[in-house]
Amino acid sequence: MKVEMEKEAAFPAPDSDEDTEMEVEEGSEQKSRVSVPSFLRRVMELEKDGIKGNLGLLVVVVHAVFLESGFVVCDGIEPSRLPKYWNLATVSISLRYTVPDLVDPVKVAVLKFSSTGKFVSVYGYLSGVDGPDVHRLCLDSSKVAPLADLVSPDVEMEKEVFNLWKVVKDGLCLPILIDICEKNGLPFPPCFARLPTDLKFMILELLPGVDVARVGCASSELRYLFGNDELWKQKFVKEFGVAKERVAAGGTSWKEKFKKY
Repeated sequence: MKVEMEKEAAFPAPDSDEDTEMEVEEGSEQKSRVSVPSFLRRVMELEKDGIKGNLGLLVVVVHAVFLESGFVVCDGIEPSRLPKYWNLATVSISLRYTVPDLVDPVKVAVLKFSSTGKFVSVYGYLSGVDGPDVHRLCLDSSKVAPLADLVSPDVEMEKEVFNLWKVVKDGLCLPILIDICEKNGLPFPPCFARLPTDLKFMILELLPGVDVARVGCASSELRYLFGNDELWKQKFVKEFGVAKERVAAGGTSWKEKFKKY
């Protein structure tokens, strides 16, 4: 196997203070918008009896990201639930995911969690293919301990959750989703959605402020990115000039200042 990607996740805080929302399936047809902590809280509530220590909590967080990205569990109690007895292992845990449109049950995504002290390596690859690319994250499990209390998450907690969400989605979910589509002849996700979060942000920096606001309505992830205050400060200076920046300094967010001007 070839290791293609490795990232260290220290959970640096994102820049936006806005709540982050995403679409979550409600029943078979309807969708509602809930915040990342709210969605994670739902998943944790379903899996609470199986969570043992920080490793178990980290597995559930990664599981929630995969569900939000469109994956379903191969061997679960139901498509959105972890397999029975998944938590019996204390050092190494293996899970299998697929996508609803996949006909071939062999070429599925495999996640392996390997714990060494407080660090957990998460490996993701496709089974049933020759020489699959292996995507790897190294996560500090001690940093997920505060996520066990998501009853009333504050702004800082939501930042932590979203940043971990971004690391897992960029480092595991999207690469594996692309692999599974390529190997099974399925349509790829939209091109922009396949880009790393940092590259999406760089693209937003090139757009006029009005267009950034429009893009922010397209998805929950883009709503979060377009709420970045440094981005709006850059837009303010570029479109209204440095002199007005001095006048507008302090007070409300740069996005609000941009709207007023």
